[in-house]
Amino acid sequence: MDVSLPDDLAQLKARFDHWRKNRKARSPIPQDLLQAARDLLDRYKVGTICRACRLHPTSLKRRGSSRAKPAKPTVKPALKTQAAFFSLPPTVPAPELPVPARLAAQDCRLVLERPDGARMILVAPHLDAATLNSLCSNFLRS
Repeated sequence: MDVSLPDDLAQLKARFDHWRKNRKARSPIPQDLLQAARDLLDRYKVGTICRACRLHPTSLKRRGSSRAKPAKPTVKPALKTQAAFFSLPPTVPAPELPVPARLAAQDCRLVLERPDGARMILVAPHLDAATLNSLCSNFLRS
């Protein structure tokens, strides 16, 4: 046995060496040897086991693995939902605040976009709630 390897890994290496000496040409690795190598994956890295036993890393993954795979969370496909628009009930009107003259002259810009990609951009000096409500509802319905 190799003294630089831990006992369990050295024993597994000896089993693989014995199998290689006595096997028929190109015969597959026996399941019990592969299972013994997979059992050591909890204690050693894949590279360490493969180097000691002269295995390719994919041979430990081939034909199923004994390591418990983490359960994939069951994710339900997301339902496509369309944006819902609704009118809010009017509240107590806010008191009129004095607007500086430089802001009063600026236009108001409103951008509406539907799920089908249609877009409406409104630029107006002032939009009251009733006009805004009818414009939005007409655009979203069409």
